[in-house]
Amino acid sequence: MTPLEAAIQQQPQQPDQPDQPNTLGIRELTEADTPELQNALPAMEVKNWNPEDPNATINAVYDSSGTIAFVRFSKTLRLSCGWVDTSDSPRTASVIIPTINNMIFRAKEAGFSELIIEVRNPVMRDFLAEKFKFTSRGKDLSLSLSL
Repeated sequence: MTPLEAAIQQQPQQPDQPDQPNTLGIRELTEADTPELQNALPAMEVKNWNPEDPNATINAVYDSSGTIAFVRFSKTLRLSCGWVDTSDSPRTASVIIPTINNMIFRAKEAGFSELIIEVRNPVMRDFLAEKFKFTSRGKDLSLSLSL
């Protein structure tokens, strides 16, 4: 068993009472963690972490010396698409709006809070941002599905 597998199987400890040095613990975020999380956010690549977000859970990863990292779990659906014939532009264009609308509907119905799609084509990227209000997130586009 690798150290990571052992750490994952380990039961969470009380945050202020680790029973052994170098022992990893994972626990739900508490109000006491908020200042440390807020201080860490500027250095993180993901800027949209909100401890009050009802669609996500944040956990603290710690050892006997204190917090090491924060891990955010959300109900995000990543959409990928592969075109059968990229040279058939009219046919491809005709399915984009109904397909994205269908994916948004199905993702909401399934309880997802965010839809992410990787888009390499700059024209498609601009179209999705304008038509569906996707926002840029690095190489991906993101759409909040929260009500």
